[in-house]
Amino acid sequence: MRRWLRRAPERHAQWLYQRAVEHCARIDRELLIRPAGQPTLLGHALNLLAGVALRYRDLFANPEPPWSLIGALSYGHLLAPPLRI
Repeated sequence: MRRWLRRAPERHAQWLYQRAVEHCARIDRELLIRPAGQPTLLGHALNLLAGVALRYRDLFANPEPPWSLIGALSYGHLLAPPLRI
């Protein structure tokens, strides 16, 4: 995990952050108010995605584990950036 965090390109972190903000806006805008401070953009993205996943579970009584939901929220591109064609 640490290696992935160090190697994640800034472009991918920005993409994940944009997805996280979009999902926060749809599920619960309150998640965007004073999120916990993170040292990197990737940290902010993961923090917001985790918040959305947990809120989604609570709102819709979804039994899926948070990491499964985070994977779905990132369209399956949490670890690898989406391919550009």
